[in-house]
Amino acid sequence: MNPIEQFERLNAPAPIPTQISRPFWEGNAAGRLVMQKCGDCGAWVFYPRGHCPHCWGARLAWSDARGNARLESFCIVHRPGHDAWKAAAPYVLAIVRLEEGPSMLSTLVCPAHEVPDIGTPVQVRFVRIGQFTLPMFEPARQRRS
Repeated sequence: MNPIEQFERLNAPAPIPTQISRPFWEGNAAGRLVMQKCGDCGAWVFYPRGHCPHCWGARLAWSDARGNARLESFCIVHRPGHDAWKAAAPYVLAIVRLEEGPSMLSTLVCPAHEVPDIGTPVQVRFVRIGQFTLPMFEPARQRRS
């Protein structure tokens, strides 16, 4: 079974959207990676919050991110902290650095024995688990000229 199928079959607890994070979850469901961007300093912000962590400005607006990133760090999870994730183990938990600047904790969609090198380009891949769609990442496809 491929990693996508393993994740899609999970019956895992769902995230609890808040008033602030709801646009992020709605974007995922629509196949769009949306993040906040500060109208005062122009910085991209992730995770969703009520003010900019760079300038403390309150003019945050939702914008589409490209979904391109680089793998910064990872660990292979053999024994998940929640029983609902056991069926997907082993899986790769990763920190990716988005082109827009913020880093994001996510899951890398690849077999645990095929983890790419740190610095490898990755791109978002939306995976539905139960009633929610999560932004996961996979090694970027090579563009053909």
